[in-house]
Amino acid sequence: MQYAQTKKTLLVYLFGLMHCIIVCNSLHAQKNAFHFENITKANGLSDNNINCFYQDNKGFLWIGTQFGLNRFDGKNIKTFYSNPGDINSISGNNVVDILQDETGIFWIATKDGGLTRYDPSQSIRKQFTRFTHNISDKNSLQTNRLTCLYN
Repeated sequence: MQYAQTKKTLLVYLFGLMHCIIVCNSLHAQKNAFHFENITKANGLSDNNINCFYQDNKGFLWIGTQFGLNRFDGKNIKTFYSNPGDINSISGNNVVDILQDETGIFWIATKDGGLTRYDPSQSIRKQFTRFTHNISDKNSLQTNRLTCLYN
């Protein structure tokens, strides 16, 4: 009788162990579910021709296009365009590279307007500083046609 009880206990234990192994393996085998979303001009992007991406220290995704700079917060897009008559705008619209330095300042390279320094902590009228080629200033950029940035 004791042998039958031990055998029954052992079978219950083995069944429980096998069940745990099967459940654990099936849970482990599940793949992470990723969600991909297309963002286009229809969603507010400045242009569908994307040149570069950058994720900043706050998690915003910055998207440089052939016609403007875009900041995506996961739901909304804020666009930045060059306005030649407004020094408080990016220096060019063909954005080819973006980076953020250790102080939180953004540097935006353009193919058609040189370099822009963007400091979001400043007041609206002082956020942008342009660096462009000036033929009469030997200390200016050598060209307004930038291709990349290096930090």
